[in-house]
Amino acid sequence: MFDALSDGDIGLLLDNTHSKKYVADEVIFFKGDPTTGMMAVVSGCVQIRIVSEDGKQLVLNTMREGEMLGEIGVLDGGDRTADAVAVEPTELLTIDRRAFLDLINRNPGFSMTLMEILCSRIRGTSEQAEDLALLDLRKRLAKKLLSLAGEKSSGPDGGKAIIGHSQQDLASMVGITRESINKHLGAWAKDGLIAVSRNEIEIVDEQGLRDIFEP
Repeated sequence: MFDALSDGDIGLLLDNTHSKKYVADEVIFFKGDPTTGMMAVVSGCVQIRIVSEDGKQLVLNTMREGEMLGEIGVLDGGDRTADAVAVEPTELLTIDRRAFLDLINRNPGFSMTLMEILCSRIRGTSEQAEDLALLDLRKRLAKKLLSLAGEKSSGPDGGKAIIGHSQQDLASMVGITRESINKHLGAWAKDGLIAVSRNEIEIVDEQGLRDIFEP
């Protein structure tokens, strides 16, 4: 996002930022909290979640090193639209809202880059809503596993993608129960599509998984 900025603009931003470290499972902000600034992930991982009154969770997005969060409230001045939770030890850099808005006003090219990022987020959210409405549990899970596998590199030896998420994490991502996750993963492991170990899933037969939701 900041590649096109001048050294002066970068320096001005840094003068209006502060960093903070979070431990695993620490809440960064809750839905409805006032927005004070945009955040950049320096290290670690942040999940953007919504939680129902009965405790059910749906993970909307996962932000990793180099990614931004909190841009909606920064732009419109409204409250936070979801919870943000550190998945692991995480460091965030918070950019003051006023400094960020001033930067947008002075840099049309920067504004365009920001809009492209927001459009990409909206497309992802729309696809997630479509999956929840139109795909059954089995298809949603297969699609999510392949999506997570696509975020991993196979390594120099061409090995299979390893997904480092617990079954509860997967349940929150696709909006189904942990018991259903366990049932489907067990069946797919038996069929040779995946291999399951403690908090890790190896994709063994990518095309076999793809055939589940793209027959």
